[in-house]
Amino acid sequence: KAVELGKPTRVFAALGVDLRSFQRRRPPLAVVMPADDSKNMACFALVWKLMALGADFDTVPANEAAGYSATLDLATLALDQLPALPVFARPAAGYQATALVSKDGQALVYLRNAAAVVNPDPKLPTVYVREVREAQPALTFDAFPYTSWRAYDLDEDKLVTMTRTADGLALPPSTHDFVLYLK
Repeated sequence: KAVELGKPTRVFAALGVDLRSFQRRRPPLAVVMPADDSKNMACFALVWKLMALGADFDTVPANEAAGYSATLDLATLALDQLPALPVFARPAAGYQATALVSKDGQALVYLRNAAAVVNPDPKLPTVYVREVREAQPALTFDAFPYTSWRAYDLDEDKLVTMTRTADGLALPPSTHDFVLYLK
């Protein structure tokens, strides 16, 4: 257990991230949660979709939603009719991404292999369990202001080389999960 608990420290040290000075900016999007647990399954489905889109978001109670440039209210949202949403970077098919972006523009990105959703027991209600399959870990950006980037393979527990593409970043096909540090 101690080795596993120490992994974040190893990852951030290898990437060169100083979390003490990393001040997160407010994401542009908030998922508004109801006061009770009546929409938990809808929340799981929505978070799955948002990560597949590469959206940068918070989940907040209704009384904390002010100040976000966009909100999705689970009480009224139709999951099959999402509006256009602000995204940080779009992950390639088979991957999902979520980001922590700092006030000075640095970004930590969790890029996870999520090629499919499986339900391990059809007798249960829908669950969101990811099935890992080989896919191209890549991100596409509308604008790319970064001058340096590093990637850490969470499965192999080591830094790996990332390639700059015409519109983003890519790694070789993989079944692994990664943390990226962009600055």
